[in-house]
Amino acid sequence: MRKSINITPKGKYIKVEFYKVLKNHLIILIFEIVNPYQMICTSLKIENINDFELSSTQIRQINTHTLIKRGLKSINSYKNIDKFEFNKITKGCRVTKSIDNYTRLGHKR
Repeated sequence: MRKSINITPKGKYIKVEFYKVLKNHLIILIFEIVNPYQMICTSLKIENINDFELSSTQIRQINTHTLIKRGLKSINSYKNIDKFEFNKITKGCRVTKSIDNYTRLGHKR
């Protein structure tokens, strides 16, 4: 059984891969830790797993806002499993606030 989300933190960047959002396609989000209170989604990539083309209707089905929100929540869950190991992998670029506060602050503006 394959996981639907894969998270790989490296330094200031955290890579989140979604396998089951689109059939036969891989969606990759890369987040950058700016400071302990901010994370930015710097890139969004769509890669083919097999040789299937991406249609315009499939592109319209992708909701980037919910993907970024799911990515932030999965990073928060990953961080809460082992905070010491997460801080060690990200080389001291700690995320001290809860990720839920990021989404709340975004909705207030």
